[in-house]
Amino acid sequence: MIIAHEDTELLDWLLGIANNKPVRPGDFLRSLAEVALRADHENYPLMRPFLLEMKKKYPEYLFTEADSLAAGERFADGEPKAMNQRCTNWPPEVCAEKKPDV
Repeated sequence: MIIAHEDTELLDWLLGIANNKPVRPGDFLRSLAEVALRADHENYPLMRPFLLEMKKKYPEYLFTEADSLAAGERFADGEPKAMNQRCTNWPPEVCAEKKPDV
């Protein structure tokens, strides 16, 4: 079973929607991406076929490393800011090790 942060085919598309890249999506699409990013191992596989169809309909959304590195921001350990941005949409237990100590 797979969850969104393990889905290499859809993750950057979902994060593009969640981060308004390249433009702000409609409320339905944004809500769908947020739910997908929070779905567990039981529910994400049920959503995935629908998400693939929605990606075909709205292919313009994409989150890239360049988006997060554009401002040149990096954590003290050199990890790109993108890792933290990706983690903002995931459950805390998934990203606990990725968040900087502040």
